[in-house]
Amino acid sequence: VDECRETGSLSEQLMTIFAEQGTEALIARHCAEDSFIPLGSAAYAVLPSVETIIENALGLVKGAN
Repeated sequence: VDECRETGSLSEQLMTIFAEQGTEALIARHCAEDSFIPLGSAAYAVLPSVETIIENALGLVKGAN
């Protein structure tokens, strides 16, 4: 899970490294939406939620991602 935006984030670099090294592990990333950085409570609108984190984790465990 990465609270940074999907494009240009650290998780994007990590996934690239894994791909370049031929990692065979089942991996996926779940990021905040690509957007301007909102302030205050609006920030929660683009961040991964508990529900989407759980949904993506279960999908990864089940091999759906």
